[in-house]
Parts: sequence; C-alpha cells; structure tokens
Amino acid sequence: MLAYTDRGDIWIASLDGKRTKLLGDAFTEGRPAFSPDGRWLAYQSNESGRFEIYVRAFPALGRLWPVSIGGGQEPRFGRDSRRLFFRNGQKLMAVDIAAQGEPVRSKPTVLLERPFARATTYDVAADGRFVYIEESLMPPPSELVLVQHFFAELERLAPASQR
Repeated sequence: MLAYTDRGDIWIASLDGKRTKLLGDAFTEGRPAFSPDGRWLAYQSNESGRFEIYVRAFPALGRLWPVSIGGGQEPRFGRDSRRLFFRNGQKLMAVDIAAQGEPVRSKPTVLLERPFARATTYDVAADGRFVYIEESLMPPPSELVLVQHFFAELERLAPASQR
C-alpha cells in the first residue's frame, strides 16, 4: 500500500490501483508515514490550530495519539519501528514507540538543531543515520548545466593518452 496526500486528505492506494480516503475532514492532514512493521500510521494535522504529529493504529484507525508538543512536521519512523522522528521548526525530534498497546512511550526529545530547508528535508537511513538538506546562505544557482554522455565527452576533451 501507498499512503499519500491529496487536497489535505490522506489516501491509500493499493497495488491493484484502488484508492481509498483514509483521513479527511475539516482539517488538513498530510505527510503520512507507515511504521516499517505496518502497525502504525503517523501524520501531521492542523486540528489543534497548528501542525502537530499524531499516530494511529493501522489498518483499524481507532484512537488518535498526539506525539508532538508545540508543533511538528514530517514524521518518519526508524527502520525498527521503535522510534518516530519529526521536525519542529529547525529541531529534529524523536519519541519512543511501543510494539503493543499505546504507541507513544516517551516525551519528544531534541536530537539536533539545524537550518533545515523548507520542503521535505530529511530521512532516516537504513543504518539509523540521518540524511538531510540544509538551507543554504548562498543564492540559488541561476542556471543548471546538464552534461549528457559525460565519459564520452571527457574522453573527447582529455583523451586517456594525454592524462
């Protein structure tokens, strides 16, 4: 299954192409993330008046558990499903997640503080390290140069016999 956001609602698409609205109401929900073990769905919602992170059991959505305190965006589960990470402004936060019962087992803690870019900016690598994009103080480039057939061009400009 694939979870995605369309017009502030969370949808599920199955491999056979069937689409089902999972969450949709007067609030804006987005950035859905399944736990790797498939037991939990984390997402951001503005139902409190600002974006916060919530967790629900999956596939039976039932009870809603708040995760973040003071704002949250971009939830991501660790590969073992035992930690949930999210951003709160420029802070990367984490909470412990249980395998059974109520999922949220700790208060959010700050892992690091960085100048994250505004869009989706981080992920959790398979080995547990973080990959993220920082906001740059440099102006954006004014052009992009695409070199096709790079190695053929390199050989033309600097043949191996001359290196």
